[in-house]
Amino acid sequence: MRTRGYTLVELLVVVAIIAMLSAMILPVLLQSREVARMRVCASNLQQLGNAIMRYMDDYDGYGLPPPPASFRNPWILCVRPLLVGKYLPQAVSPSVVKLSGALPYASTITALDRPNWLWRCHGDTNRGSAEYERPSWWAFGSSYRYPGTLVYLGAPEGVTDFRRRTGLFPRKPLMWKNHKRDILLADHYNDFHNGTRADRDPGESAFPSDSPWIKVKSVNILFLDLHVKAVTPSQRKEFQDYTIYDDNPFPPPRGKD
Repeated sequence: MRTRGYTLVELLVVVAIIAMLSAMILPVLLQSREVARMRVCASNLQQLGNAIMRYMDDYDGYGLPPPPASFRNPWILCVRPLLVGKYLPQAVSPSVVKLSGALPYASTITALDRPNWLWRCHGDTNRGSAEYERPSWWAFGSSYRYPGTLVYLGAPEGVTDFRRRTGLFPRKPLMWKNHKRDILLADHYNDFHNGTRADRDPGESAFPSDSPWIKVKSVNILFLDLHVKAVTPSQRKEFQDYTIYDDNPFPPPRGKD
């Protein structure tokens, strides 16, 4: 007995239906993955914040010390004091901590080391093959920004270039008064997380689309009261400036970094 097979038209209809369903489901899956990344990042920030608070408890309220001269970016969290003092809840392989200044560079990292680091944001990934397109954690040792320079680090009188880190000393972060608005940690780059749609700001007519919506990147911020908030990059800049200049008991001259 001969059985009837499927016709080409029937197969094309099935393929078209599957393609339509995939187009409907894929954005939801991508959004779910992005939400998961944001949650992991927020959890990382809170655990790091708790570790910094425990460090401050042991050092009479003083914040993290200035990073060593070998540390390439003083705005990035230097995790060495938290590793050496065992304030972080996870062990790191000895190959990673043979650091000059304790920076986990890629040459000392195994694939098994990477996923468990609290100071590595899961949205901080390769953006290309060039050196400057490497992830922040690969280049500097952490994905998160700690506003030590100009904020939680002081300098001798007359020192205005904090980037040289000459004679810097830690201050007490809890001297800042508005803990709900003062930044303790934040995502370093704006493109760690894809963000959500938002209304276009006035003057943003250079976009190729006529849509009233634009895609806005999201940045996670950990405040001094240890709550985490997802904000836009421009909002992060506002909170950052507030912490540096407006609520700072020792405000530096504006524009110095």
